[in-house]
Parts: sequence; structure tokens; C-alpha cells
Amino acid sequence: MGNKLIICINPTEGCNLSCRYCRVPENVKIGTMSYNILGKIFEDIESRNEEEIYVIWYGGEPTLVGESFYKMAINLEKEVKGKMIKNGIQTNGTLLTEALIRLFKAHSFRIGISLDGTKRIHDENRIYKDGLGFYEKIMKSIKLLNKLKANFATLTLLTNKNIRFIKEIYFAIRKTGANGAKFEVFCPGGRGKKYKNEFFVKPSEYTTSMLTLYNLWMHKDERIKFRVDPLDKIIESFFTGQSRACEYAGVCGSNFQAISSNGDIYPCGRFVGITRFKVGNISSDSLEGAYNHKVSEFIRKKRKEVKLKCIRKGCKYVDICNGGCAYESYTIFGDLEHRTIYCPSRRRIFDYIYRDLKKQRIL
Repeated sequence: MGNKLIICINPTEGCNLSCRYCRVPENVKIGTMSYNILGKIFEDIESRNEEEIYVIWYGGEPTLVGESFYKMAINLEKEVKGKMIKNGIQTNGTLLTEALIRLFKAHSFRIGISLDGTKRIHDENRIYKDGLGFYEKIMKSIKLLNKLKANFATLTLLTNKNIRFIKEIYFAIRKTGANGAKFEVFCPGGRGKKYKNEFFVKPSEYTTSMLTLYNLWMHKDERIKFRVDPLDKIIESFFTGQSRACEYAGVCGSNFQAISSNGDIYPCGRFVGITRFKVGNISSDSLEGAYNHKVSEFIRKKRKEVKLKCIRKGCKYVDICNGGCAYESYTIFGDLEHRTIYCPSRRRIFDYIYRDLKKQRIL
């Protein structure tokens, strides 16, 4: 990751929706970030050694805090000296307004919209608190994004229910005008834990679907103009020898940190709200102090041990996979000591893509 720091900031843990596979913990304390907390964050950023800071506004639903909050954040960012700060926001898209989109576009925010494909697929699990889906509302927001010529990408959560429709999902996303798509696999954490058996994706199904997606993107589409994460990052890693994809990079608790709405610091955005992984509070602690916290050190130690196990097994992809995500290990196995459950799947996917790139003489 070089001389960079990625900070996931939750302006609020609140949300206007009730998606069935939400990973926010049931007992999380819902609040709204104060100006004082916001100021402390950027005050701390200015003291960091990293030259490039990437801020991801997350949640909860980050647009709940409104336009004025982001105007304050942008003004605070401008006061930080000696840093290149970039912004991204991941939103369910239901509360986007023309004013918000214009603000994000003017300040080069990367906009991510949560979208699971077609109305039939999306509205099955992404729902309002009354149980109704919100696909049409997202489509209105996407129409507005396109009208204002704002770049955006989509985020799709793959479950055992929808992964078999990967082609349908892909082509539905391509029709939206998005400039990229990210595909994540369901992890049984937070409120979604109760649906572990219903939503868990079998490794064999994951392999098949990812290779189907790869062939669609690589051989039947304008791949140069459209990014597909993690496929584009897997290809990139073959050239660089390391990965920028969050779940592959192995930077939890080091280059990646997260801050909740009340200022609590965590090693990763996925751990926000899980008390045992709290490593400080920005009101009294620094991000550097959080990095050196015993919990952060424990996570790094355990994930290093996982990587060493992979090295001993002779995996040739260990530097671009790093054994997988610590949160995945925690939610599936209850510890930080397991490599990804999709390890054999990843190897087959990596092998297939590598051979195909060689065949095309790209590598």
C-alpha cells in the first residue's frame, strides 16, 4: 500500500433501511458524528507521516447526515497541509439529492452505490424497515447521477440466493451507466449473522460464478472502460506482486483504520461496533496510538501467522492474497487464525486468470 493511509469514517451508524444481510451489529450505539470529532480526525491526519490519505465515508448510511456535514468535512480537509486527501462514499443511494451529487462531483468523491442487479434480485433482501424494496428509488438516483455526469460504481453483495444469477446481475449493472462494479461475498456478521445458513456462498459456487464473471468481462465486454473488483485488482497484482483489494491486501490494523460516529477507533471498518476490537477514541487517542494498541498488534501477529502457514504450504499466490480477511475469519470461525474459507477457490480463480492472460500475451 506504500505511503498511504485508508480511513473508513462512519458519520453515523444509523440507516433508513433494514437490509437482511446488514453487517452492523444489533447492539451498536447509533449516533451522529459531531464537528468536534470530525475536527479531531483531520487534526490527527495532519500529524501523520503518510503523504496520501484516502477517506471512505461509510456507515450506517452516510448520506443521512446531509450536505452540511460534508461541506464541513471538505473545509477541514482543505486546512490539512502536506497531504493529498481523496474521498469515497458508499451509499444505498436512496437519499442522494442533486445538491449532494454536485458537491461530491465538485470535490472528486468516488461514489459507490449498493445495487444487487435487477429489481427482482435487489428487492429480495435490500429493503426498507417496512419490508418494501427500494430498487425504483435507486434507479431514480442513478438517473440523476447520469444526468449530472457524476462517475459512480456499484457494490453487489453475493449470497447463495443471487450468485447463480451473476450474468443477469452483471448486465443489469452495465445498463446503469456505472463506470465499475465491485462484488463482495456475504460474511455472516452483525445483523446478517442469523442468515448464515441461508446466504453463505459455497466455495465451489464462488469459483464458478467468478470465472463466469471474468469471461463476461474479459472476453465479451469493453473491459478497458469498465472496472470489475476484485478481478481488475487480481490482474493488477500479477504485475505489481501485491494487492490493493481490501480483502486481499492484508493491511487490517496497519494501512487501514476505521472511526465510528462517536470517535471510537477500530482496525477495520468491518469491526466497527464490536467492542473487543476497539483500539482507542480519537478524542483522547491518536491513530498512531491505535496502530500500536495491543489489539491491533494481535491482529497483525495472527494474520502474519496465517500467511506463514500459506507460505509453508507452498502457495504461489500468498503475496497477493495474504490468507484472506481477518473479519471473515472472525465471523466464520470465531478467531483470527484461519485463512479464507475460499482459499481453494481463490487459487483456481488466480490460476485461470493467470493462464488466460498468458494466452492473450498480456502477461
